[in-house]
Amino acid sequence: MMGADVKGDIYEGLLEKNAEDTKSGAGQYFTPRSLIRAMVECVRPEPMRTIADPACGTGGFFLAAYDFIVANHSLDKEQKQFIKFNTFYGNEIVAGTRRLALMNLFLHNIGDIDSEILYHRQML
Repeated sequence: MMGADVKGDIYEGLLEKNAEDTKSGAGQYFTPRSLIRAMVECVRPEPMRTIADPACGTGGFFLAAYDFIVANHSLDKEQKQFIKFNTFYGNEIVAGTRRLALMNLFLHNIGDIDSEILYHRQML
């Protein structure tokens, strides 16, 4: 059996490969992870704070923020519960990309399959 980290990392790798292999469309939901890590380093998220991403794509910013918090803070039980279920809120206008974000977070053991990633169809 593979742990959540291994499954999540495999899924992230597949998302990245798909973005590289697809000539059009994939860029709409895949920001290079190195750029996301740099943004998280600038923002320096903290435990017990919410993080909102109005265009969350596949959830890469959430995952990088989660990794940053876990690596830089010793979390107690309440903080671990908060980071898993109450920290991340996002919007996505592409239904398929929203599903990718939900699966990505779920495979990284963040939230559940019905987390707070909302789908809002773009109005023209």
